[in-house]
Amino acid sequence: GEKIIEQGHKGEYMYVIESGRFEITKKGEGKLGECGNGQAFGELSLLYNAKRSASVTCIQNATLWRLDRKSFKYYRKSNAKQSSKSAYEVLANVPLFKELSTPEHIRIFEVAK
Repeated sequence: GEKIIEQGHKGEYMYVIESGRFEITKKGEGKLGECGNGQAFGELSLLYNAKRSASVTCIQNATLWRLDRKSFKYYRKSNAKQSSKSAYEVLANVPLFKELSTPEHIRIFEVAK
């Protein structure tokens, strides 16, 4: 399968899984687990400006949403400033997210908290 994240590399994106399965592995430890529909990965590198702590490989046909560092930071700042608004209202105003459904907005909101 296609490797989406390589352990030790700089992280510029986080990913939200719309569909498919992914395997998480770490050098010296092997398989750590799997993730799938509605889950996200890669956010730690954006939060802490750290290198990737594990590799993530696609093991089943998948659709991913990719969120860059700048958009992630913008969303987090917007969320902090507008905490009284719902996740849907905040995300609906970000051009990158206009095509997402309410459940997808909520998932990104949960990951970015």
